[in-house]
Amino acid sequence: MRNLNIVIDTREQLPLFKRGIRRALTVGDYTTKELEHRYHIERKSPQDLYGSIIQGHLRFRNMLLRAKKQKIELVVVVECSAEDFYAKKWSGGERRKTSGKTLMKIIDTMYWKYGIEFIWCKNRFWAARKIKELLQNKESETNK
Repeated sequence: MRNLNIVIDTREQLPLFKRGIRRALTVGDYTTKELEHRYHIERKSPQDLYGSIIQGHLRFRNMLLRAKKQKIELVVVVECSAEDFYAKKWSGGERRKTSGKTLMKIIDTMYWKYGIEFIWCKNRFWAARKIKELLQNKESETNK
């Protein structure tokens, strides 16, 4: 993979990458200088995703609407598999009340209603690799 000029949102508390340009993004956590007004990635741990779609649903939905309004393609990269998320096999998941079936319905609704793709990765390491791959592929598409 070639070097990317990754832009990392200033609110990202534990960035996946050591090197990058720190700047406040209107939506998402990661993009590149070249893709800044077209393509962003929102990274979520399973705990964070649960909180975003249950307690913080309105705030999360507003971010999705902001991306749509700004014509920014936004994808969500999750640091666990879909199976583990819905089975709540993540730290603290067993204490969460919302059923896996309901979580699945919420994610499906967000996909169909807002066009948001959720990309499931095994863990944080694989999420970082996937984000780099997505950014690189999108830049390559743009430069064709």
